[in-house]
Amino acid sequence: MGAQLRIYRRRMRSVKATKKITKAMELISASRIVKAQQRVAAQLLMQMS
Repeated sequence: MGAQLRIYRRRMRSVKATKKITKAMELISASRIVKAQQRVAAQLLMQMS
């Protein structure tokens, strides 16, 4: 029974780690999208003037 509990705990740690990595990747991609949108907006302003 103890071995099974150890496996569950290891799996839970693994899932938590994966969740943290995924969250970090989401934050990075959101930041990249904002920067890309700002570049597009700046280009449109340049073209209009």
